[in-house]
Formats: sequence, structure tokens, C-alpha cells
Amino acid sequence: MKGKRHLASVKRNHFFLNILLGIIVVGGIGLTEINRKAIAAPPPSIKVVGNRFQDSQGKTVVLRGVSLTDAEHISKNFGYKFIIDLLTDPSKNWYTKIVRVPIHPHTWLENDAFSQTKADRHFNQYLKPLVDYATAKGLYVIIDWHYVQDPRSKQSQTLAFWKYMAPKFSSYGNVLYEIFNENSSNASSGMTWSTWKNLAQPWINTIRAAGAPNIILICGPQYCQHMREAADAPFYDPMFPASPNLAYVAHIYPSFYGRQGSSPRQKYEYEIGYLAQRYPVVVTEWGWDEDMSGTEVFGNQNNYGNELKKFIDDYGLSWTSWVASNNPWYPQLFDRNWNPRQGPRYHGSFTRDWLYEKRNSNPSQIQPSPSSFPIRITAGSNAGFTASDGSQWGSDRGFLNGLTVERGNIPIANTSNAKIYQTERYGVTGYTFAVPNGNYLVKLHFAETYNGISAKGQRVFDVAVEDAKLTNLDIYSEANGRNIALVKTVNVTVKDGQLDIKFTPRTQLPMINALEVIPTK
Repeated sequence: MKGKRHLASVKRNHFFLNILLGIIVVGGIGLTEINRKAIAAPPPSIKVVGNRFQDSQGKTVVLRGVSLTDAEHISKNFGYKFIIDLLTDPSKNWYTKIVRVPIHPHTWLENDAFSQTKADRHFNQYLKPLVDYATAKGLYVIIDWHYVQDPRSKQSQTLAFWKYMAPKFSSYGNVLYEIFNENSSNASSGMTWSTWKNLAQPWINTIRAAGAPNIILICGPQYCQHMREAADAPFYDPMFPASPNLAYVAHIYPSFYGRQGSSPRQKYEYEIGYLAQRYPVVVTEWGWDEDMSGTEVFGNQNNYGNELKKFIDDYGLSWTSWVASNNPWYPQLFDRNWNPRQGPRYHGSFTRDWLYEKRNSNPSQIQPSPSSFPIRITAGSNAGFTASDGSQWGSDRGFLNGLTVERGNIPIANTSNAKIYQTERYGVTGYTFAVPNGNYLVKLHFAETYNGISAKGQRVFDVAVEDAKLTNLDIYSEANGRNIALVKTVNVTVKDGQLDIKFTPRTQLPMINALEVIPTK
């Protein structure tokens, strides 16, 4: 973005060239000093299912890791084994699960045109050895075509790159393809979402025409900031039209996101949260450096990092931190001696600690809550209560994603139990409960209490309870207004020991106030 966070000035450019020539050597830590993790095995292949990545066992996978520097730069300065060993060294509390490898066009192109000679050299000498080593270490890998430009001037080069690259790793179930790093244009220069789709769809078609089934990662205009439109107008996957193996990319730096919302959280919710309800989102770049005033990365842990982490964790997003460098790429994770730069001024130790915290964490490892019947849950509430009819209502549990709100003692029409409609979970993507196989009556309780909804069509979403589907649910319209209870009931059969409820947005974010699960004969 804007000269790309590793080339801050002419002086920085000169320094970068010196590094490529091998003038600068790795300081402070020897390349053989890393306590190397034993060679593992290729990680499980993954694919897109709904808004998640899943492995072949149907387990949800969240990918957390680090973006590297260019493969040629790595090999000429400190070596791919050194950096991958460092980022996976548990003795240093590094638990990277995915690395992102930026491919800089100048290393592949000759006079701004695709060069078979340069491509073969870069691939064979630098890229493939790195990817193979990372794969053997059990890592997932993103291949990132690292343009930071208006894609309208780079169509042919990008098409040629993916025609060359797509078949190279088509058999690697752990390799993802990021088709274009940052689209630097926006709607003010004619780069609408529709324009962007027309430009980039041929690149996706080219990858699939090469027989490559890999997950494809797609950015958006304004340096991967304008992503909301993807939720309602997604790209097409010609290889998997019914279940696209496509995911979307966000880049989040301290000065990013300004289309809507005052707080960082509101901005993230508008651009990314809405999209993440429907499709997987990978934050392939984030980071900060409090020394870099006047740049997009200027910030610190307190005014940027903590809020970002909470948002990403709330939605279960995958991510790679930018960038595994000790100089001059910025904001670099390491100091000259390859120690993580310390927070709150820098994000090196923050990245490491986050990876350590999540080292054994994936939604697939969280078992659904065992249940006694009937299940009665008040969404968004942290305390249970007994209703006037004697029914016992529990606190919120079993949910996937979303935020909560408590409206207070507001009146709710069409019910004798107003309390269950005075809290809600919005932006929810699902609920899951461990239950015996059998038949169940599921009651979903709704009341539109948000004062931003004042007419039909302003909040519309779908709900799937096992195989039963409620489509185009419009609470305001069906209840005939705001603060009026609406109960939707479905009968379902559970065959796998797990009751699944899924929410998919159409307009605005899905919400729910309460739910009941009652066994039936």
C-alpha cells in the first residue's frame, strides 16, 4: 500500500537493493542457532465450507501466522530454513501455522512483461524450495502476487503469472493463491466492485482452467479495505459453482477504514464483519510501528492492536501478521538480532504471544455443549432466570460469533415473557448443541428492538436448523413493527449427535433473542 510498507523512501529503496545484493548480513543470531522443530508432515488439505475453512474430517481450521518477505530476498540474506524454523520454534514460543509468501512482480517480469526465464529461475531456485520446506514443517502457505497498483494497468501481467503459477502447486492442499495483493484504486477513480469483479474474474478462471482446486483469496478496492460489497456480489468459481472454494482478504492498518463508523470496531464491522457472516475472511496484513508517524502503520497496541485482536478473535478470522523482517521492510516484527520487537510500541511480541495463546485453539476443538432438556437460552444474556410461567431460561451458550446488546426493561408486545426479548445476539453465524439423535421442536424467538430498523426490508436473513430452512426472514415485516415478539418453530431430525443452527445475512446482520430445543417423539 502506498509504496508498500517495505520501501519507505528512495533511501529505503537503496538499502533494500543492497540487501538483495547480499551486502547486509544477518546479525546477532547465527543461522544454525535456531532450536529447530522436528520435521513434521504436510498439514491436512482444506477447503471452503460456508464461511469457514474445513479439513477432510470436517473440522474447522483457523489459520494464524506471519507474512514473509520475498522468497528471493529471503534466500539471499538469511535463508528460508532459518526464518521458517524461527517462526515454528516452540522453545521461543512461536507457533506459526501459515506463512504468506509475497511474489514481487519485478522478480518475475522483464520490461514489465512476463519472462519465462525469470519465472523459472525464481520458481526453481527460491519459491519451490521454500514452499516444500514449509509444507514438510506442517505449514499452510499463501502465494501472494504482490502488486500494489491499479489492476487496470496490470491485467496481462497478472493473467500470465497465474497461468504459469496455478498448475505448480495444484496438488498441494495446503497452498492458497492470493490473486492480487492490493488494488490501489477506489470508486472515485471508477474502481467500483463491479469493475473490480470484471477485471479479476478472468484470473480466477485461469487458475481453475489449469486444473488447480486451491483456495483462492480475493482482495478488493482501496488497498483491500472496501470489502463489504463481496457479501452481496461474490466472485464466481467455475470449478466449484455450487460451493465456491473462494475466500476474501482484508488488510487492516491503523489508518485504514473510513467509509462508515466512528470507532475502529464499527469500521471493521461495516467492511469485514458483514462479509465474514457469509464467506471466510483472511486478514493477510496487519501491524503497527509507533516510530513511523505519518504512515498508515503509525499506531500502538493500546490504540489499535488490542481492538483489532478482539475483532479478529470474535469472528474467528484467519490472519498473517506483516512482516517477518529485521530491516528494512516495515512494520518489521524483529529487531536486528532477530528478537521480537516489544509492545506496546511494536507488534513483534504481540504477534508471538497471540500465536502462543492460540497454539492449540481451533473452533473444531471446541466441543458442543452437552445438553439437558428442554434447552432454553436467552441470547446475549450472561445470567439465567425463571419466567413467570415457571420455565427455566439459561444464559447464552453454544453460539458462534456475534456481539450482544441489552436493551433494558423495554416493553415487548405479543408475549407474556418480555425478558427474553430484551437481550440479543447480533452478527451471529450459528448455534451448536450436542444432543442425542432424534426428533426435536426448535423455537426461535425474535423481536426487532434496534431503533435503526424502521421499515420492512432493512434486516433480512436466512436461518437453517439442520435441514429445515427459513429464508428471507424479516422480523419487522412479519411481526408488523418494532418491539413485537415473533416465534418461528421448526421440526427437525438430528442424525449425527449435533444440532446445528446457521444464520446467513441478506440485508443487515442476523440476530436472535432466544431459542428453545424440545425433544419430540
